Amino acid sequence: MPPEESTELQESRREFEQALAETERSLSELKQRYAQYVEEQDKLPVSEVKSLRGVLGEIQEKLEALNFYLKFLMFHWSEAKEPFWQAVRFGGLGVVIGWLLKVWAG
Repeated sequence: MPPEESTELQESRREFEQALAETERSLSELKQRYAQYVEEQDKLPVSEVKSLRGVLGEIQEKLEALNFYLKFLMFHWSEAKEPFWQAVRFGGLGVVIGWLLKVWAG
């Protein structure tokens, strides 16, 4: 890693990698349980199927959270400067035009 990276950034990366590895393990376990379900489909109770669906939902939530966190880590203020200032410029222009129209309309 480059020496200019802060320890906070290194810690964030480490936490993300750990969370990703945990999610991969959970997904692997779910796949194994599903394979077992397919093999023993007639023997498993309906509650087991619901349990599998619940675990799948939890894993999907974890993946969405990790995806959001990764996007957060990749975001740079420099990418948002231009759209931000365009919004300020045109929003301010809209306020001025609206004020002028209100004054003109009486």
